[in-house]
Amino acid sequence: MKFCIQCGHKLCGKQTVYCSKECTNAYVRLKKINDKLSANKIFSDNTSVTIFPKVKNRTKRLLVVDTISYDDKSFLNWWIKQSKVKRVYDIKKVTFIRNGSIASRTIPCLALNIADLEKLVNYVELKMKDNHRVDLKDTIRHILKIRARWIEKLKG
Repeated sequence: MKFCIQCGHKLCGKQTVYCSKECTNAYVRLKKINDKLSANKIFSDNTSVTIFPKVKNRTKRLLVVDTISYDDKSFLNWWIKQSKVKRVYDIKKVTFIRNGSIASRTIPCLALNIADLEKLVNYVELKMKDNHRVDLKDTIRHILKIRARWIEKLKG
């Protein structure tokens, strides 16, 4: 004899897991809530390294100066220095007008990808776990906001 895993009623006929559509929907709702909680586990007291969902173009590099503000750039540079993430510089060609003529020059610009930002988040999480510093949660939130902006920029 089998029973519904949601409410405990006896199953009959072809029913294998749930007794009704309502029990199935309740299970799906609870699963969605649990998925949201597990996605935000970095903001709980039990800190662990976050496993990020796969994103298209995860390794495509974006120039930092084109993507975020100067304050965010300095913020990221400090954390990159702390975590010893490998820095990659791409060349950006800039054109400008000097003395009435058009000139151009190339400038090396820091380029990061989403995987680098995820490494930064994991580094900060480990630091928060080791030092028991709850104030680093704001840093994680800030880097996650930057990551979300980069994903939007990659989408087009």
